[in-house]
Amino acid sequence: MNCAAQGYLFKKKAGFTGYWRNLFSDDNWESNFYVLTNVGILVFEEENFSNPTRLIPLGKLKVAPVSQKQAGKPFGFRLTIDDEEELLVSAPDRSQFDMWMTSLRKLIQELKSRPQNFKIEK
Repeated sequence: MNCAAQGYLFKKKAGFTGYWRNLFSDDNWESNFYVLTNVGILVFEEENFSNPTRLIPLGKLKVAPVSQKQAGKPFGFRLTIDDEEELLVSAPDRSQFDMWMTSLRKLIQELKSRPQNFKIEK
């Protein structure tokens, strides 16, 4: 399957995200370049496109849209990794949001339908 999703997304920065930080800082988001592959999402920092800084595996990834009120930005969605880590990201516009949601859901569904264990016979 070819899920050609790539582009800049905003990621909510980790750390203290309480009321006071949101009140006094507009710098809660960082922009990175994301590329969806058949095994995961590659994350690149803005100035370095030769080496990804992270691979988010698709094996146990869940994706869900979030409201603008929840995200603090429009076009937000939550990536939950292995039920342990959550990333809050936001697309720059509706078309990018739709592309990411469609591509991620299709690829995750395809991975779920693949056989988990197989043997290669000689």
